[in-house]
Amino acid sequence: MESPRKIELVCLKNRYGVSSYSCGFDYTPEFDLFEVDADYGSAGKACGEATDKRL
Repeated sequence: MESPRKIELVCLKNRYGVSSYSCGFDYTPEFDLFEVDADYGSAGKACGEATDKRL
């Protein structure tokens, strides 16, 4: 199995903040470690930055 694994967090609903965003992470299960994937997304948006689409 690939290590680190590529993980995508997708926010679909957020009661008090911005919704409709996603973040990429590299997950290393041996250490239960999540690190932000610097190469995530082709639009160049930062992790947690809102997208223009509404659900």
